[in-house]
Amino acid sequence: MNLAGTMILVNTPIAHVVNPEDRVYITTLSQWEIAMSRLLDRLKNDHKHLKCLLDRLDQEMAYYRQDESRSPKLLVILDALDYIRTWPEHFHHPLEDRVFSMMHARSTDPELRDVIDRVRAQHKNLEALTQKLGADFNAIVNDQVVPIETVMQDYRRYIDLQLEHLACENQFILPMIDACLLPEDIAIIDKELDDQYREMGTQQLRNEYAELYHFVVDDQKEISQPV
Repeated sequence: MNLAGTMILVNTPIAHVVNPEDRVYITTLSQWEIAMSRLLDRLKNDHKHLKCLLDRLDQEMAYYRQDESRSPKLLVILDALDYIRTWPEHFHHPLEDRVFSMMHARSTDPELRDVIDRVRAQHKNLEALTQKLGADFNAIVNDQVVPIETVMQDYRRYIDLQLEHLACENQFILPMIDACLLPEDIAIIDKELDDQYREMGTQQLRNEYAELYHFVVDDQKEISQPV
């Protein structure tokens, strides 16, 4: 990233400084690098864990597609849907929306801005599709009649869009964060992440869903805990 013309304060004991224009700067380049690494690790780890949940969900959904002796584990399906609905809605999508809106404002590349617009719109679509799929399985658990064709159709809509969405972000947007955002942008996001970690209710929810994640993927090895 070209840092020409960018103010980076040094030799000061505090991590973030607000100037009279309320612009936030990171004190050293190394701190900026740490904050950028933290942001990218958070986004990439979220994607990694979401993909593991999707793989686990697909393992169970396969029993609806195949003539197998074992029935799908409804509890695993419901817990996986709970995670892929709640974690993105409360943690992942708000962070991405914040980062992507800053990238959109900074970028002069019309193609990148179009991609950002598309993936941000997909967040709401994915949340709606996840809710619909969850409603299908809640009805099944409550002994309501839901045609399996309807369930599989709803699942296919969700999984196709989710995989396309993750691939687009991983290939076209995350690699451009470094080039688009200034140190002052990263400082703002980093402080917001710190504030989020300190919120008691938020931390409790994070811990609960970290445990839920491990329960769903307990048959998969070498899976790290969500950050």
